[in-house]
Amino acid sequence: WRGTAARDAADVLRTAEACGAYLHANAQREQTLYCVDALRESLEDATRLLAEATLLGPDLAAPGAMDDARNSLLLHFEDATQDARCREAVHLAAYGDSPLGAPLLCPPEALGGLTPSTLANFRAAVFRPDKTVLA
Repeated sequence: WRGTAARDAADVLRTAEACGAYLHANAQREQTLYCVDALRESLEDATRLLAEATLLGPDLAAPGAMDDARNSLLLHFEDATQDARCREAVHLAAYGDSPLGAPLLCPPEALGGLTPSTLANFRAAVFRPDKTVLA
């Protein structure tokens, strides 16, 4: 919920507030959840916001967007609990190089390789209508 290709983060929050909506996002090993709890009469606007967030994603080419993304990933890595780090090691040991063994925490040494195109390609492969559940 850091913004979309069509709206900056402040506009996303203003739109959510106008819809009486609560925004939540959570990423796990096998799924990513974007949640909008909104007033019934604002369903169309809330659904549009959800579609923009999931299908368009953020404008990664905007000035400072990649720096913000890298800083967020680094902070998430540094703030990870010992339990989270242990789960990462268990998954790597159990699943190796398969997708289930891939880390959820981005190692700091990998941050330099992140570009708008690598993230856009990932989003294009993963965040697709045929892989989306709307409930």
